[in-house]
Amino acid sequence: MSTLVFGRSGTAPRGGTTHPHPGAVVALVALVVVLGEAVADVLPDDPVVWLLTPLRLVVGIGLVGAATAVRPARWRTPADPGIALLVVGATIASAQAGTWSAWRWLLTYVAVHYLVVAVRRAGALPWRLLSPLALLAVVAPTVVALSQRANDVPTGFCRDDLGAGSFDCADPGTLVRVVGTLPNPNLLAALLVVLLPLALCAAARPPGAGPVSRETVRAAGRIVPDRGWATLVVAVVAGGYLAVWQTMSRGGLAAAAASLLVLALLGWRPTRRPRALLVVAAAGAAAAGALAVAGLGLGVRADVWRAAASLAAGDPMGVGLGRGGALVTAEVATGEQLAHAHSTALHWLLEGGVLALLGLLALCAAVILVLVRADRRGSLSAAPLGAAVAALAIVSSVDHPTASARVALAAAALLACALTADVDTELDAAAPPAHVARGQASRGAYRPRRLRRPGASATGGSGTGGPGTGGPGTGGQPATSPRARAISR
Repeated sequence: MSTLVFGRSGTAPRGGTTHPHPGAVVALVALVVVLGEAVADVLPDDPVVWLLTPLRLVVGIGLVGAATAVRPARWRTPADPGIALLVVGATIASAQAGTWSAWRWLLTYVAVHYLVVAVRRAGALPWRLLSPLALLAVVAPTVVALSQRANDVPTGFCRDDLGAGSFDCADPGTLVRVVGTLPNPNLLAALLVVLLPLALCAAARPPGAGPVSRETVRAAGRIVPDRGWATLVVAVVAGGYLAVWQTMSRGGLAAAAASLLVLALLGWRPTRRPRALLVVAAAGAAAAGALAVAGLGLGVRADVWRAAASLAAGDPMGVGLGRGGALVTAEVATGEQLAHAHSTALHWLLEGGVLALLGLLALCAAVILVLVRADRRGSLSAAPLGAAVAALAIVSSVDHPTASARVALAAAALLACALTADVDTELDAAAPPAHVARGQASRGAYRPRRLRRPGASATGGSGTGGPGTGGPGTGGQPATSPRARAISR
């Protein structure tokens, strides 16, 4: 099988197996470590030197490797203006308040975002690797969560039903809410519902977008699992959704159901699919999920949202990153310390001001537009990434899961993958035909042959007679037999 070598530009000539640039491999390894930190907290929290934590060191090494593999122009995405506006708004708010810790974490998330963009542009993280990587990331939090449920491990979080019931673990009838590898059950649910749609697609061969046959899928080295592999994937994903159920997170459950619906809608590929109708249906699914959460009872969230909106109206430039939770707690008599405004958009409006909120909305709009465009071009990852983004949007509408650094890392990586969904289309187009992979690919790079009419000269010049040239003295013209004339027509 011929070798597919990715250059600095990240473009791929035709071939079979992929061998990315060494710098892209370093960036990919750094990304895997970042993902391990998100799902299992594998890195120490103490700084190595001054403000340089192990996580930031790993991200920096990955960015240096990616810079050697990808040209600067390939780092750009349609979301760059929104990200810049978000950072500018956060910087102004933090400068006014004099708080910089959360601002430094924001820059870390932005760096992770562009690390993923560079890795994807370099061709080191195609869809055939992204989906199994998400499956691997699901295993640790799922196994720990199910173990907590099986052994009745006290986590400090309880609930008697999905409504606004009792949360006291001492009350009879309350059930322990699993937390897995995360600090609380809501964060575990948010992390899993983002990863599970991607992991589920590891069980199936890539959708038949465009003229890609099953033989071509095999020839290109993509994952075409057998029934045993598919059964294993479905079992792991089913365990993940069971863990989401055991968190008893209303937002997480609504997001899980809506993301599966979006995945089914976007994965359905008739010849003339009403794409606009499906986009509306996906938006309706997201709205239905939010309404379902509201129908189960908002609890203290309604008071928190009113207080956050009132504070944001009094300071449109933002109160400063990291200060919103304390200010909302002082306004709402909940008896507990609140860390955020329980809504991502409202929280950014409160802490980062109007500029940060506009940047967040521009980022979301760019993600949606890129996914729609990639889906029209037949991207293999558009449907699962759209489902994961829908899940993130639902949990973020009733909570602020990205207030946790580990969930924010996963969210930054997800948005970067969504903004580079067109890469999967580019790489899929580089797959050779099946007959080339079976026979001719071992003899060199694939070059399509130009068909000649019967009797035409191999060099295209005037013939001088002989076999295959149309006879003596015909000047290379085709033969005049009935069969030759029929083929030439």
